[in-house]
Amino acid sequence: MKCWHCGQPIDYSLQFPDPNSFSADHLRPWAGHPELRYDPANVVSSHLRCNQVKGSNEHFAAGLGSLSEDF
Repeated sequence: MKCWHCGQPIDYSLQFPDPNSFSADHLRPWAGHPELRYDPANVVSSHLRCNQVKGSNEHFAAGLGSLSEDF
């Protein structure tokens, strides 16, 4: 399975606190949306690092990378 945030594969053999290990992430943080704390539709697979970078924000945007063409 891939990380919802960065799109890179998650190595499930890695253990916490490895930054590339699996972390269940709330799309909408339950601190600001307590009604969604136990809603499975609000949880995505993430790398621990990506989850930590996102913090208690609604989401973060990873860079899109290089353009395929100059416009």
